[in-house]
Amino acid sequence: MSLQNCPEEIQDSILEMLLKADLLSMSLVDSHWHFLVERILFSDVELRWNKWHIPPITLLCRSLIERPSLSDYVRRLHLRGVRFDGGQYSPNYLPKFSADAQHIGPLLDAIDRIEGPWEYAEFWKRKLRAGTMDAFVALLVSLLPNLNSLTLNGYFTINNKFLGDMFRLALCHKDKLKCNLPQFQNLHHVDFFDWGYKFRPTGLRSPEDAIPLFYLPAIRRLELMIDNPVKVDWVNPGMPTHTPLQSLYLMGLREAYLPALFSKLKGIREVKWSWSHRGPLDTEVSDRVIDLDKIAEATHHVRDSLTDLIIHASAMRLMNPLKQTGSLNGFTHLAKLERLEIPWVFLMGFSPSSKSHLGDAIPQSTKCLILTDHLFENETREWETNSITHELKMELHKRKCRYGSLEEIDIRLPPWNQTSFKRGVPKEFEIKLWNRKSIEESQEEFDEIAAQAGIKLIWPKLTPFGDMTALACMG
Repeated sequence: MSLQNCPEEIQDSILEMLLKADLLSMSLVDSHWHFLVERILFSDVELRWNKWHIPPITLLCRSLIERPSLSDYVRRLHLRGVRFDGGQYSPNYLPKFSADAQHIGPLLDAIDRIEGPWEYAEFWKRKLRAGTMDAFVALLVSLLPNLNSLTLNGYFTINNKFLGDMFRLALCHKDKLKCNLPQFQNLHHVDFFDWGYKFRPTGLRSPEDAIPLFYLPAIRRLELMIDNPVKVDWVNPGMPTHTPLQSLYLMGLREAYLPALFSKLKGIREVKWSWSHRGPLDTEVSDRVIDLDKIAEATHHVRDSLTDLIIHASAMRLMNPLKQTGSLNGFTHLAKLERLEIPWVFLMGFSPSSKSHLGDAIPQSTKCLILTDHLFENETREWETNSITHELKMELHKRKCRYGSLEEIDIRLPPWNQTSFKRGVPKEFEIKLWNRKSIEESQEEFDEIAAQAGIKLIWPKLTPFGDMTALACMG
């Protein structure tokens, strides 16, 4: 049987393995192959934006408008941007591009067909004429009814007012079914992660622009950098209380605003949250105090579904050290939590004088515990080698006679984890760091105690030169 006579599904599977150059050659064979290749090429669209290249977004939008069948093919859209000259994330460094009236005419007509507020439509069209990228991105996404996955990063995430407004009109507006926008019934993964948030001027992207993404009817995985809101009541009261969302990676948002958001995420299974203190970048809401009670309060809303919780932490260099209030003892209500990755200082405080106990916040259901050294570079931290080893031994001894599901503890702490020193952990740890033989003897001692409790310890891997790299604990 020739390829021409094979079922279309087999032809598609073969074409999907070809390089783009080969696909373009195949598209020239005849109308049949042109149709199949076109469908594959448009299924995965990627646009790159850098100082050497302005993406052909105007021509792409026009092609989708003039040939609506092409819009139906697009399943994945990747918008990737990098920094331009100047090194700062600022509107002054965002180049506008020439928007010829002849080329954008169909784009303006497409906006007129959207049944939204007249003032909003006119403002949108003005920004298109001015060559503002956000206005073009919002229109492009609005043309893709069958989108499965959406990724934006870098400069594409600097300003997203129009994209947020478009999603709000399509998903949250009282007359959303009449607005002539897609309902995005298949959009299950959105990566809206801004790795340049440290450079973005305050107020360029409000958190309200990200909230409509939680309304997506099929959303399963969401990766978001959300600015801290100035107003406390930033979550829409009309937001659904149950969501199909299963996995959330959240960065930027401080703990004071987590309870309001998590109250709408019942049913979620995996949460990765990066706590950060950004000082002057969040002057109106940033605080040097880590409110552990707020974190525990937020997780209470997802206690019946959450199985994986990862908390990372980082802070800009501060004139004054960080502080903590409250505790994470409320974590014990997480009845289904199986994997917990958390900084040691979130559980134990910045000092042994806090009198915290390692097991007080560990749910009975937890099988894998990962202890990290995040924020050990904070000047308030008073933990030393002996105090860390003492607390770990105490907890392992307690586990011998304590009921629980704990099977593994992944220890990413000094003195065993030498990579800590490369990331700014104070040198007094390095002075007290044991040689390789002492480290191995210490691990053997801990392994023996842990084995009596039925627990496996996972250590950073020693290299021939004594350096270590953490071995991941797979849930």
